[in-house]
Amino acid sequence: MLENIKTSAVRIVNEYNPIYCRFNILLDYFLNIGINNHKKDKENSVMAVMKLFETAFLKLKGILKLIANGLEKEALVVWRSLHELECVISVLCKNEKAVTEEFETFNRFGEKRDNMDDATKAEYDKRIARFGINVKNNNEVDHFKNYGWLGAIEGLTMTKWNLNFRFLEDLAGLSEKYKEYQVACDASHMNAKTLKWNKQIVLDFVLKRCFNSALFIATNYTKFLENNGLKPDHNLIGNLIGHLKYIIDVFLP
Repeated sequence: MLENIKTSAVRIVNEYNPIYCRFNILLDYFLNIGINNHKKDKENSVMAVMKLFETAFLKLKGILKLIANGLEKEALVVWRSLHELECVISVLCKNEKAVTEEFETFNRFGEKRDNMDDATKAEYDKRIARFGINVKNNNEVDHFKNYGWLGAIEGLTMTKWNLNFRFLEDLAGLSEKYKEYQVACDASHMNAKTLKWNKQIVLDFVLKRCFNSALFIATNYTKFLENNGLKPDHNLIGNLIGHLKYIIDVFLP
């Protein structure tokens, strides 16, 4: 009996909406490029960044799925994660592969110190001391684990005070999105304010944020592909993005 009870959130956009369809066409195109270029002869650092790009495109597809199910606020929470990812991608693309290698392997410091092998423990202690981290302060330790890889950027002076997302965002050149990020943070924490949010306004906000993020990520992706010997079709990409922007402008004036 219960299986016949079907309830869902009110949907403004569904899987047949032109925005949903156009956005997915663009994302599928980029994901297909990645699938066709998973070559074993690529450097590990190249494949690591490629994986981050693919993760970003899949997050966007997930956001669209949430929107199509009437879950605009939940979509905004995922956009917050996407924005963090686009910042990481931007910083990695701006720097030498040593930074990517450091980012990729920094999870060796993710477990408790007592569980590390002697070599890793010695390196961990060295890094912690370098940043001036108070090992008894869990917040400082967490920031080190999340952002300590930034210390691999040549010529950058790092202390525990700039091991935070705001600093990462500045390095990525995306600090103008911080206020938007704060709105997304509100959506991720249960409070009375979010209960009063208007669905249409939230939908407009998250879709436009997603388009801006997709444009930024796509620009970095095409440059990344070219730097690694691939030739993306700029005319096709331009047309896909242009058509998507037109559809968004029409449906979300």
